[in-house]
Amino acid sequence: MIQYDAGLFVPGSDIGLNILTMSIQERQGNGWAGQVTIGMPVHLQSNVGGAYGWVVNEEGFEPGYAAIVKMMVISDSAGNEIPRTVVRTWPSIVTSVHARLDRKPDNTAEVVVDVNLVDPLTWLGNVKLWGVITNTSPAGIVASVLSLASGGSGAISLSPAIPGFPVIHISENVHSSLRSIPYVIAHGYPMIQWLFFVLSRLGVRIETVGDSTGAIGIYLKDLPPEGTPINILVETGQKDSPNYGSIVSMRYGSAARARGAILDNPSTGDIRHIGEPGAIGAVIDSARTNFDQASRRVDYANQFAALSEGRMMVSSGQPGLTPGRLVKIALGDGEGANTWQVSDITHYYSGGTKFYNNLFSTLDGATAWRPPVPGIDERLVLVSGVVEATDVETDESVERDSSGRIPVRLSFAQSEIPATDSRPAVPSPVIDLVVLQQIAGTSHGFLPSHRQGDLCRVAIRSPFFAEIVGFSYRNDFVADELLDTSAGMVVNHEQDDRWSGIVFRSKDVDDALNEDTG
Repeated sequence: MIQYDAGLFVPGSDIGLNILTMSIQERQGNGWAGQVTIGMPVHLQSNVGGAYGWVVNEEGFEPGYAAIVKMMVISDSAGNEIPRTVVRTWPSIVTSVHARLDRKPDNTAEVVVDVNLVDPLTWLGNVKLWGVITNTSPAGIVASVLSLASGGSGAISLSPAIPGFPVIHISENVHSSLRSIPYVIAHGYPMIQWLFFVLSRLGVRIETVGDSTGAIGIYLKDLPPEGTPINILVETGQKDSPNYGSIVSMRYGSAARARGAILDNPSTGDIRHIGEPGAIGAVIDSARTNFDQASRRVDYANQFAALSEGRMMVSSGQPGLTPGRLVKIALGDGEGANTWQVSDITHYYSGGTKFYNNLFSTLDGATAWRPPVPGIDERLVLVSGVVEATDVETDESVERDSSGRIPVRLSFAQSEIPATDSRPAVPSPVIDLVVLQQIAGTSHGFLPSHRQGDLCRVAIRSPFFAEIVGFSYRNDFVADELLDTSAGMVVNHEQDDRWSGIVFRSKDVDDALNEDTG
């Protein structure tokens, strides 16, 4: 029987603590969470407080800091010792440490320490985010929110250095239409909830995997699974082979009927029907989303329904399985094997027997898994913004583009990042927003002149959609003779304090002004 060792390591150290038992659950699109139990040296086997202090203070496994679970193969299927080779790692953040007495069957007890761990994204998941991310791809979005959630500036780095965290590398393989998303707005939701909503709307999944060096790879994908499938033999084969497996359960169901959608693009005014006629299954309102992108998103929901028609639960001894990995489930001699993808998987290890096994679920391997859109409460958030165009002086007019949009910096947008010797300055993010007007159309409506520095009110309806719903009137920008005006429409001219327009004020005020001017 193949045997394994498992240990808990501080990043950068080659000496770890032996793991007695391990249970780590990985879920598709959700990273991992688990618990390892550590045995104590003889002098600490009856000292709960001493055991806790040894693990946390002396060995360095402090909650909130990085730890790496490593599993190593130490013997082959014939029981022959082989060089210790790392076969899996889970670079994690320690969430809690619990020292306790472990009662044994013979009624004796000794102290063990349970260490609970999660992946870095899950650890930061409850941090509420406020920020604006512009003109980047899904990988850039993940990089920026990782920075914001960990107390950084929101700068985009695909290898972010976060103090106390494992080494992180972010990469992507996504459709070309997603390479530059105009903007996404984080407006007060917990990071993991917000991120899953954004990625589900884009049809992109996260795959999180640790490598042999203890670094963590975060991969953004929207294509079907790739790579050579791992063969899992069931009902025949050597039971001590890591590729031997047994089917625990099988389930088949029917997919929901496909429904159409409406493209309601608030940025350009496009309103089009997509897909099947009849009942509408979704309204797509992301800024600047074109018809081709919207059609792809509508098809994602249909694919997800079909993807879940058939599922299996399989037990195996193959430690290389991760969510999204392709497997061939071969019955008997391997003929008629079907290709599946791993969905969720739980890894188990026992240090007493040096035995490892897992239990995983499968989905159809030919279709890309994408996260379903969660039931996020798309509450309306009203915030302030400032009209801010490039190379325009304060109080000068700011031009609208062909869709009636003007550039705005939201009140909570990240501050400008100063330049350093290694990189240029990163300006505070500015986004182009439509001005909501009571009367507007192709050839009619009000055309107000907006100026650099004007204060506006912005309604954020989703991470992908915000619009200007009004402007704040400020008396310090107008001529003295307008201070007593009760209502009207006024345009300040470019020179001096001249103005024109229609104003309404009381007769007494108007008579007094006429007397003053002769």
